Amino acid sequence: MRRPPREALRPRLADKVWAAFMRGEFDVAIFQVVKAVEAAVREAAGPKNDVIGKVVMQDAFKEGGRLADP
Repeated sequence: MRRPPREALRPRLADKVWAAFMRGEFDVAIFQVVKAVEAAVREAAGPKNDVIGKVVMQDAFKEGGRLADP
């Protein structure tokens, strides 16, 4: 299997997932990436701390949401 270079990932993501990815723990790496993306969206959109998971994304990207692209 051909693996992408570490440099292909954004540093913020690579720092969190690269070791799991290289060990072949793809489920762990994917989970870590999803959590990192959620944290980045939360940081950028500023939802309340009690909002988690898909609700973070829905609030951030809905029409009129802070990260929506009009």
